Amino acid sequence: MITKNYIELKLAKMLKEILEIESIPEIKVDNLIEQFNIDSIAALELLVRIEQEFHIQIPDEELSVNLIGSFHGLVVYIERKCNEN
Repeated sequence: MITKNYIELKLAKMLKEILEIESIPEIKVDNLIEQFNIDSIAALELLVRIEQEFHIQIPDEELSVNLIGSFHGLVVYIERKCNEN
């Protein structure tokens, strides 16, 4: 079973790589896009990497700004999808 802590660490690492930043400051739980100025290309890359890293599929109907707008919400979503398999 995958833990929230593991997901948080992997997700933070992905954000650092995609956004090409040295470190992730304290992540505001409810405004990921605005905090890191994530554009549509970075969002798409993040979603693709999430699917690859966690071996999940994110259906088109579940894609929304709300999905990647919140770090905590994204962690919970990934955990739920991983536990479905």
